[in-house]
Amino acid sequence: MLSDLLNLELPRLSDEELAFLDDGRTGEPLVDLTTLDALDEDGWELAVSNGLRSLLDRRLLSTADEPEQPLRLRAELEVVLAGRSQPSLVVLLQRVSSERQSGYAVYGVDPGVVLIETVVQPGVHDFRLCASALAACSLAAFADPGGAARTGGDAFNTREALEAAIGVPDTLTRVFAVRDSDDDRPSEWEATIAASETGLWVVVDCLDGSVSGWPIAPAECADLFERLLDPDR
Repeated sequence: MLSDLLNLELPRLSDEELAFLDDGRTGEPLVDLTTLDALDEDGWELAVSNGLRSLLDRRLLSTADEPEQPLRLRAELEVVLAGRSQPSLVVLLQRVSSERQSGYAVYGVDPGVVLIETVVQPGVHDFRLCASALAACSLAAFADPGGAARTGGDAFNTREALEAAIGVPDTLTRVFAVRDSDDDRPSEWEATIAASETGLWVVVDCLDGSVSGWPIAPAECADLFERLLDPDR
């Protein structure tokens, strides 16, 4: 159980190291490898090779006894690879119009346990295991950095009325959540959380082009993320 490894210190990884770990997987990585975006095929292969060399130098990977056997991964690297490649759910947060990439990618790895990935600077990714409830508080604090107070309970269903109610937002945070689903509950959810002088607001763009928005209290924001991270609680 990964819950037994919550105190395990996970490695900080570079874009090149993640490129090696991601190489051969289908689909795009959920967190952009921004320093490698402009590479052509030859450049990508060089980045993958550099990533392998770095992981070996750091002893996060080791060669097997027999050449045909796969490389051995340190336990810390296995946790990162398993969380990023086979999550039961994913919640992404991205600050809108940030001067640099900032946000979280949260992967469900065990009941009540998530893997959090953050980009601490371009090309550098931190990872940590965390209980879902604590992760929800971190996500709420990121979405509401100023601790906006709720000032009203009205919901709005037109863009003009909602923009007037929110005013000029201090921060806008995009939220996207997806999970494995074998029931009738939605498997995807997308919204924007706006923090302004008038409070904290959840804004959802509907499929028909309309918009819906409502104010929430800071405690409700943490509860929202806890329900996204642990939908069966």
